[in-house]
Amino acid sequence: MVELSLTSAAKDEYRGALEWYRDKGDEVAVRFEDTINRCFQLLRRFPELGGRIDSRHRAHVLVGWPYQIVYRLIDNNVVVVAIAHAKLPPFYWKNRRL
Repeated sequence: MVELSLTSAAKDEYRGALEWYRDKGDEVAVRFEDTINRCFQLLRRFPELGGRIDSRHRAHVLVGWPYQIVYRLIDNNVVVVAIAHAKLPPFYWKNRRL
């Protein structure tokens, strides 16, 4: 299993989304958090699971949620670049530092 880390921007997006869902209710927030955690576990076990979206990045869609996990594989590690909401412009995260 490989290591997984989040950039500071991805952490901020995750916290913001979780907070938004908490405002909607604890149950929905728990389901969102569980979905994210299951996705992270999958990516640790199968780092090439997400489809390529450019020469460096992959993305895995969160089924049932308007988000995708955008990540890079660097030295056999998964680095999450964005927890990208579907309504945001495509590739808004492209120039983020790791």
